[in-house]
Amino acid sequence: MPYSFSIYSIPLVAAALVSGALSAYSWRQRKTSGTGSFSLMMALLFSWGLTYNMQVSSTTIEAMTFWQDITFISVVLTPTAWLLFALEYTGKQEWINRFRLKYSLFLIPIITLLVIASNPTHNWFWISREMVPEGGIYVINTENGFWFWYVHAVYSYLCMVSGAFFLTRTLLKWPAEYRWQMIWVLLAISVPFIANILTVFKLVPIRIDLTPFAFTITGMGMALALFRHRLLELVPIARDIVIDNMRDGMLVLDASNRVVDMNPAAYRVLDLPENTSTIGKTIAEVLVRWPHLIERYRDVVEGKDEVSLDDGENRRWYEFTLSPLRDRRNNLVGRVIVARDITQVKETQQVLQMARDKAIEASLAKSHLLAKVSHELRTPLGGILGFAELLQSGTFGTLSEQQKRAAGEIVQSANYLNSMVSELLDQAQIESNAIVLQKKSFNLAEFIEQATGGLSFLAGNKGLHLESIIDPSMPEEIRGDDYRLRQVIINLAGNAIKFTKKGRVTIKVARKDEQHWQIQIIDTGTGIAPEAQPFIFDPFRQADNAMTRENRGIGLGLSITRQLVEMMGGQISLESEVGRGSTFTVTLPLEQAA
Repeated sequence: MPYSFSIYSIPLVAAALVSGALSAYSWRQRKTSGTGSFSLMMALLFSWGLTYNMQVSSTTIEAMTFWQDITFISVVLTPTAWLLFALEYTGKQEWINRFRLKYSLFLIPIITLLVIASNPTHNWFWISREMVPEGGIYVINTENGFWFWYVHAVYSYLCMVSGAFFLTRTLLKWPAEYRWQMIWVLLAISVPFIANILTVFKLVPIRIDLTPFAFTITGMGMALALFRHRLLELVPIARDIVIDNMRDGMLVLDASNRVVDMNPAAYRVLDLPENTSTIGKTIAEVLVRWPHLIERYRDVVEGKDEVSLDDGENRRWYEFTLSPLRDRRNNLVGRVIVARDITQVKETQQVLQMARDKAIEASLAKSHLLAKVSHELRTPLGGILGFAELLQSGTFGTLSEQQKRAAGEIVQSANYLNSMVSELLDQAQIESNAIVLQKKSFNLAEFIEQATGGLSFLAGNKGLHLESIIDPSMPEEIRGDDYRLRQVIINLAGNAIKFTKKGRVTIKVARKDEQHWQIQIIDTGTGIAPEAQPFIFDPFRQADNAMTRENRGIGLGLSITRQLVEMMGGQISLESEVGRGSTFTVTLPLEQAA
């Protein structure tokens, strides 16, 4: 067979695959400057690694010379692709376009490939080639001709050195976020470059070409530059391209307030024809239509302000930013003025302000209406509930079973309406800032017992076990608004009982640290779906499931609870898993009784 497996294939194929992956990735980003030539270079390295692997796997001189000819397609073209990448990436695109370098740079490599193809007739590139054993495999030993040394080698190394020169020269001028990009790129390219020199000039006593093996380091360096230092995302661009295409107007003044630079956007801001000569003029001459601006910013070196130009329908708003220009000795040599058009922003702000004012007015009206309606509903509801309970208890005479069920439904519905009215009234009071916390000292154990008294009856009716646990580290007496705290516990524990079919509901009170204490409501209920958890505390929002549809509500209980907790300087959080239950944790500042 003309081929056999070699241990050298592993690093060669690995390096080739990394280069191929980087080529494909960068090709998808090809709209970015320099990406097309970078993708070409990585594709050539991919081909170089694979074809050289075929070369070292060959066992006949015919197969070996064939694959060497194929490999040299990549060998010849790679330095040119490297130089194009360096020129494009460092902002020398105008060189490439102006002198048609993209095509002329490939002239010598194409001629070299023709020389290689016709080498048997003239031996200009290789004088002789023979197969020799090396490290357990066969390699090809060549005697290179004049075209190899004086054309191919000189041109290739010239391209490599030129590309490194352009990158190194501009590297020192770039901001920090660009420097690591090029450091890794230069390191990645320099290793195969050195390996190639060692092989071509036979500076090491082995005949294997070290260059393709060094591509492993190239792939690692390029990957770091791409994915860690955003090689193809943060691309340095020539100053002229940036300044001329800025949407913001920019003026550069010297120490004498004369214009030394001005971009096209600044002409549009100042409503000046672009063919107007402004360079060398004083800023007073340029801003002759707006003398108040001259007076206002005459001595301002650094600052930011909003300025309006013109009046009526032509009125435009700009954000002026003034920055100082200083030399290496920190002497002031000029100023940069950047004018950003914020007319649309100002108009949007005015519309939003009007909408906000109307929304606040509507919200206040809604809160007042809720408070009034809720207050007025309580009196007739109290009467309905009272008479229904009297009917149910037989005060007005014995009722039939059907009448008792009807009275029970009235009592249940009246209690539900009363609960809804209370929640609406609480929400209205919170929104109108009408709730004032009343702090006082109270016994914690007695407080928990009172708060859970009614809940024990509800839990018992559903066959649930309700327990309260108070950590011994908690003080016997603390300070706070016991009425609002009771409301928080009843809301959370009541919900837990409502949405738990079997198991238990636990109320834990513990000390979190020296300054905080916690109330945890833990149930074994249905749990809350992950998609519902982000809005579970929003007003008038409820998780949509069979349990919520079965247990009526208007979605204010948890919202009121969160707002009360935040009013008390605390926080509330939720941990829940569907089918496993929920845990609501309320963390509050700990104030011990004096």
